[in-house]
Amino acid sequence: MIIFKEALSVSPDIYDILETDVLQTLQVLINENPDYLIRYDLINREGLHIAGVPRLPQVPKPFLGLNPTLVNGMKVSLSAALPSVSPVILEPGTGNSHLYFASVVTTRDGRALGMMVATYDGYILQDIVENRNDSAGATSFGILYDEIHIQLAHGIKPETNYRTLVALNETLLETM
Repeated sequence: MIIFKEALSVSPDIYDILETDVLQTLQVLINENPDYLIRYDLINREGLHIAGVPRLPQVPKPFLGLNPTLVNGMKVSLSAALPSVSPVILEPGTGNSHLYFASVVTTRDGRALGMMVATYDGYILQDIVENRNDSAGATSFGILYDEIHIQLAHGIKPETNYRTLVALNETLLETM
């Protein structure tokens, strides 16, 4: 969208003129999926926060304060000018989970200006799996696991989500 390219291309003093249009456009985008879309953010090449909806009480750290693994993935996406998606991120102690989808905003010649980052409620995966119940016959259901065997969604027993199928090794636990 042109407004995002403009917002990422101008100096901060000129950005103030564009801010209302940027925020209104972000709000329109978030209203398209209010059940699962938690927020939209616009960040520049350095990961600095340009705008976001809903507004945050304080400016987030670079790359939205996400963990280093996600930040590295975003940097790779920026350098390659390709979109990225995070794994499911669990918020400690809350039971909440999120997915981050990032799309690079580029110039006409393909130079990365920054990223649009959509934060989705991880529960979207549960609803997708539940909506597929009975697809393979009566009483059939699906279970979704991530690459380290953590259950992300269960067609009939969502209360078992975020448990591991197998014991995790010590090295993996330390990195989590």
